[in-house]
Amino acid sequence: MAAYCTMCHSLRPVVTHAGLGRDLWADEVRKMREHYGCVLDEDTAGRIVGYLQAHYAAPEGLAAR
Repeated sequence: MAAYCTMCHSLRPVVTHAGLGRDLWADEVRKMREHYGCVLDEDTAGRIVGYLQAHYAAPEGLAAR
């Protein structure tokens, strides 16, 4: 999954945002698609959100949203 992100930027923004909840990760992926031109289909975007949630989210109950 990291390969999709690193086509345009380093993983630093991902690590910097670590601790976001699923909804906020979905917002970030949506922003990349709508505002920065990241070309992802819905299935791939959903898998990326799931990956980010699994590997870069706060423990359940501590996430921002």
